[in-house]
Amino acid sequence: MSHSVFIDEILPEGKTVFLRAKVVDEEDSPVPKAMIDALTVTLYDVGSGAIINSRDNQNILDTNGGSLHATSGDLLLEFSPADMVIVSTVPPQPRYEHHVARIEWGYNATRNGSCDIEFRVENMEKEP
Repeated sequence: MSHSVFIDEILPEGKTVFLRAKVVDEEDSPVPKAMIDALTVTLYDVGSGAIINSRDNQNILDTNGGSLHATSGDLLLEFSPADMVIVSTVPPQPRYEHHVARIEWGYNATRNGSCDIEFRVENMEKEP
């Protein structure tokens, strides 16, 4: 099962941020942690495609800022200030960048799902 979530709130550069997602099967039912084979995140800038802070298919199953509830499928993902950066170095730098946290999971050895969390990061140097 794949789905996307767009966060309306503009998130600040250089701050710790917590994102939430739901790990579900093809029927939109929660996948219990005991059934999870892999849970990863890839964090990238949409404009450039650049991977942010080496978070390229990084394991987040109760590590690297990820915490998955045992039965509900609720995932809490902590992004550190190093994850919440403006990657563009070309002047003029943008006021905002569009980033995606692509969360992917495998379960029951042959099934998988994903969720794209899209959000904007505010360039705090460009703040009025």
